Amino acid sequence: MELKPVKNYKVPKYPDKKIILSNPDMLKLTPKRWTKNINTQIAFSSLLIMMLTACGPKYDNSNEGNIVGSDPTSEPGNTTVYVAPIFEYGDGRGSFGCVSVAPPAFLSEEEAYQVICDEAKKRGINFEKSNEVLKDIQIPVTYTFIEYKPNPDNPDEYIPVYPSKTKENGNLELDGYDESKKIAFEFVSVDDYRGWQGKSGIMSSVESYHVLDAAKTLREGIAEKENGKYIGVFYDPIASVDFTQSKASEKRKEASKELLRQQVADFIEWLKAMNVI
Repeated sequence: MELKPVKNYKVPKYPDKKIILSNPDMLKLTPKRWTKNINTQIAFSSLLIMMLTACGPKYDNSNEGNIVGSDPTSEPGNTTVYVAPIFEYGDGRGSFGCVSVAPPAFLSEEEAYQVICDEAKKRGINFEKSNEVLKDIQIPVTYTFIEYKPNPDNPDEYIPVYPSKTKENGNLELDGYDESKKIAFEFVSVDDYRGWQGKSGIMSSVESYHVLDAAKTLREGIAEKENGKYIGVFYDPIASVDFTQSKASEKRKEASKELLRQQVADFIEWLKAMNVI
């Protein structure tokens, strides 16, 4: 028998992994006849654990693919906000300052915008800069200086004490919007992180950026509002490359751009699972 590769296959009628990850409550739906069979319940639970812990990109588990309201295409006047999960590619953390710290290479807003638009355009999504503003949403309050306190278990050692996550109300101008498809995105940059900085009496020669944490907090704030758009929140991966190499800064930026492309690619897959494109 000759083995041949499968060139095309039908889209399954059952929900795939990405849909389940975006709508975890679907896992609670099981046939009533299964609930009376303890062996079936055990097998089903084991299968779910394997599905959700299988290899693949990391997803933020808080309000994944949060849906508020009802489908805006169903009836006039209904509004919905579909916010994609945070697709984690890159730690989104970096430090700057002090001669002992390797300076990271941050992506500028323009560089990130170009990467996101180029990747989205491949799937027919045409992002443009617009004046689309989400009003009165919860925006993260960030801190670039980290306090260090003595380790109670080792007085000769100092450990970082990170500020608790805080938010404040504000307006957010989205970075890109495809009006015809109602798809928008926001890229959380280091400049954003600095702009959202809260008041602190701590000073240090080293600035620390936790852009991924800020992106997660921002996503939670966006998910609470209704505006009739499908929104993706991306972040600067702040890729790490051996700083002893030649042209390390350029290599870090290229690595970050590639990680950002993967964030956008997963967002597009999410849009497909939501039947938006």
